[in-house]
Amino acid sequence: SPAVLKAAIDFSTQMPEGSALVYDSVSGMGWQDPRGWTVFFGSTLANMTFKQSEYQAIVDRLTALGISPTTISVEYADAPYYRTE
Repeated sequence: SPAVLKAAIDFSTQMPEGSALVYDSVSGMGWQDPRGWTVFFGSTLANMTFKQSEYQAIVDRLTALGISPTTISVEYADAPYYRTE
């Protein structure tokens, strides 16, 4: 849809350098992180600043614990999760 396309274009300006945009019809937009996992932020840019902070906190904690995720989702800011398989 045009709304999703516009959100994807806007979202792509917020991605880290070296990341590739990904889209999933269930989890929304995200990127393939150069460190080896996929992160999803949802279908809109709502709460993007908070979600980015939340994402960074999760990455910092997983790195400190030596955990390598395959997926991190902050699609729902009140229910973030990560997967290792």
